[in-house]
Amino acid sequence: GLWTSWTKKRDENDPLVKKYGLKQMQFGFRPVQLKPGQTEAEAIDEKVKEFKDLVARYPHTKRALIFHESGGGAYPWELVGGQTKPTAEQWAAASNLVQTAVRTAKAWRKAAPDVKLVWGNTVDSLPLLANVYRLKVPRDLIDFTGEETVGCMTPPEYSTARAPWMQKKLAQVMGYGDIPVDCPFEWKTRVVRNLWDPDRQLPDYHMRDGLIALALGYSMVPTPVGPDVSNGYVDSVWGSGDSHIRYPLAYPRRTSPAVATMTDIMDRAKLVSLLPTGSLTVYAPQFAVKGGASYATAVWCARGETKVKLDLGENADYELVTLTGHRTKGAKELEIPATESPRYVHT
Repeated sequence: GLWTSWTKKRDENDPLVKKYGLKQMQFGFRPVQLKPGQTEAEAIDEKVKEFKDLVARYPHTKRALIFHESGGGAYPWELVGGQTKPTAEQWAAASNLVQTAVRTAKAWRKAAPDVKLVWGNTVDSLPLLANVYRLKVPRDLIDFTGEETVGCMTPPEYSTARAPWMQKKLAQVMGYGDIPVDCPFEWKTRVVRNLWDPDRQLPDYHMRDGLIALALGYSMVPTPVGPDVSNGYVDSVWGSGDSHIRYPLAYPRRTSPAVATMTDIMDRAKLVSLLPTGSLTVYAPQFAVKGGASYATAVWCARGETKVKLDLGENADYELVTLTGHRTKGAKELEIPATESPRYVHT
């Protein structure tokens, strides 16, 4: 059938569906809802079969998103040493939502134990996650918390770095320890029409998003691949800013070689350290790359341009790689520019 919301299904023969030629409306959400007279165990087992069928049809499935843009509610003052006091109505609504989520997560665990469960993707999801922790969701049902800071015009050092830090801190202060943060199926958008210099800013922002995510230990870092959409959706928040302009031309932006360069340089990247730069807005995360065979340090600043001095010890020679892949092998300069476009020092 055709899903029009997570609670209602329309048949393909529905007059409205035929009239407008609809294929899908909204997302096909599949929560475990209790039917009258049904026990929780019965509802879970009923959904297990559906989830097993889904994984059989789509064997590449690696993750299930437990909440999608469901994060409204009171700000968790526990983050700053306070205490949030939900009203009775808010508490009842949160309890119902979280109980449904727990049943759904249990069904996924039973149907496909290898599928990772991601909780939340409403920007930083803080109000939602606070309710998850207050209502004592079992820790073994949470693999990641989801961070969907959309980005738009916001510098990556704020939008991409702040939210996961706060999500980790919230889990810690509410007694859940260190819960990994990762991105769900939606993550970043950098809208062309909102940037004053998109040819430069798009690859700069996208690559800094990716480098920050790698430094935070994300296991999945989506990158722009392909053209902007070729219909009216291009004027939405999500429809533009990809690696190529829209059809029919589909010319590559500078983002395309930037993605290829970062993918090559940062192959199997693991953060080693954040090298001191003497500035809070000049960044130099150092990674072990290519299985530990070499090291790559990404150097950039949040705004403007400055110079940084390298201290390479005995490794006097290095490879300097620009954002879009220009390589200088055997470089010896001990002072290089740090700009809004990341550079890679490969040793």
